This record gives sequence, structure tokens and C-alpha cells, in this order.
Amino acid sequence: MISEFAELERLVSAAVDQTMSELTRIEPKKSGKYLSGPADSERAPIDVVGAPDFNPLTLLAQDASKYDGMRPAVTTDKLHVSYDTARFRDWLPRNGDEIVFLSRPGQPRVSILRCDPDGFGRFVCVCTAAWE
Repeated sequence: MISEFAELERLVSAAVDQTMSELTRIEPKKSGKYLSGPADSERAPIDVVGAPDFNPLTLLAQDASKYDGMRPAVTTDKLHVSYDTARFRDWLPRNGDEIVFLSRPGQPRVSILRCDPDGFGRFVCVCTAAWE
């Protein structure tokens, strides 16, 4: 039996996908020592809807600066993409994988820096511009 809270998580996630999501393709990449490498042949690309946030707000410590290089936990993220975990059956995105925005002109791509679960049945990919 599904709990009321789990059902609410599912409904909220579906509403996010319906109102804010767009079609993306996640292209798996092999991990390199410093950068992601060529395509990962063990994982096939997947087309999935995700909710992009092109201007994410990040929290900083009260005495921190956005450009404080001595604080490795301070990020200057350019883009977040939120995905419903239930849409992934075989594998979840990893650091270094790339996301392509299929419905946008020029199909821009970003590289995943990390993926963080949100605790509500979704996870957020923190991304930066992909190297061409």
C-alpha cells in the first residue's frame, strides 16, 4: 500500500513535469581522469523529460562570496535540471554525462557536474556548459 505522502510526491512530480519540463536526451560518457571521455557504450542514451532551471538560486554562508575560491562548497552553478527518478529504469545519470535539450534551437548541451536526490522522488543534475 502506498502512503499518502508518497502519493503526494508522485502528484507533485507529475505536475512539475507537466508544467515546467521539456524533452532532453542524456548521453552517457565514460569517466576520465579530469574530464568525461567518449560515449559510454555500456549505457544507451535516453530521451526523458526534465525541468530545467536556467538561473538557479544557490545558498551561501552569511560570510561567503559568490566568487570565494577558498570555499570549495560554494558553487556558481549555471543550470539545474530536475528529473523524476521513476523515469529511469536501467541507470541514473552520472557526473560527466551530457544533457541535450532536444526542443531548443541548436539543441544546446550541458555537462553534469553532480546529481543530488531531492528526497521527494526526484533528483537534480547540477550542470555547466559542455566542452565541444
